[in-house]
Amino acid sequence: MHINLRSENYSLGVALPTPYDNHLNIDFIALKNIIEFNIAQGVQYFIVLGTTAETPLLSFNEKVEIARFVAEEVSGRVPLVLGLGGINPQQVCQEYRELPTDAYQAVLCVTPYYIRPSQEGLFAYYQYLNMHIDMPIVAYNVPARTGVHMQVETVLRIANELDKVIAIKEASGDLEHFSRLIDQVPSNFAVISGDDSTAVYSELLGAHGVISVAAAAIPDQFSKMMSLARKGERSKSIELFNQLEELIACTSVEGNPTGIKAVLNELELCSSALRIPLIEASSVLRQKIKTACNEIKLFSLPHIA
Repeated sequence: MHINLRSENYSLGVALPTPYDNHLNIDFIALKNIIEFNIAQGVQYFIVLGTTAETPLLSFNEKVEIARFVAEEVSGRVPLVLGLGGINPQQVCQEYRELPTDAYQAVLCVTPYYIRPSQEGLFAYYQYLNMHIDMPIVAYNVPARTGVHMQVETVLRIANELDKVIAIKEASGDLEHFSRLIDQVPSNFAVISGDDSTAVYSELLGAHGVISVAAAAIPDQFSKMMSLARKGERSKSIELFNQLEELIACTSVEGNPTGIKAVLNELELCSSALRIPLIEASSVLRQKIKTACNEIKLFSLPHIA
């Protein structure tokens, strides 16, 4: 299955969480339910083993199990993007070779974190991945997590010189930066929002959809909002965002995936359990989530049995 991330057919991607049972083992039944809930409500592709999946807290064998399970459960109904990340590009490529990727259409590769490379170093990183990964690559700029911000000029160089890098997930939340990217990238390169709180505004600027955390719980509403924004219906899309804004905020105020797991738990799709050092949502946040869900009538939505 081909994936053209500039197409309106791929305006909503959802980052899948990793549900756990009471013993903090992967709850594959809950993961199946989340997948089916999202597909039934129009999600167009999934990101597997991203930040939301608590990937740094999974063993390699668990990553393999999840990658295989999602591929088998989805069974070609929507495209899949596999998350890869790390500081050492050789290790990233080694993990890519060892993970089951046959059912995946692209990989999402975050910038190296903690070591804070220069802009030239960031280009060299993606250049290495471009040489050693034999499928489309989505770069990922998320400076709040990595400590490094990929500048517009670096993204343009990657977009113009590295043939396998087809898109960037831009999660800085900086709309001016986003606008500059949209105006300057080549016509075959997608600029995807990775920040739920600014996604509608990014789309109104000309973005190519969103890879969302919050949409795992509100896929139908989020998809409608992004579709309206892509059509240029500014007032209607912002009106819908205003209705969803409180719940979207709840998914980030105590960190991701703490918030989205608490929301999904309210919807009875999975437990809210996380692995240390991540911890479950506070009682204050849980009450805010309950109120926000009631306000947008989420409890009336059909669930997958």
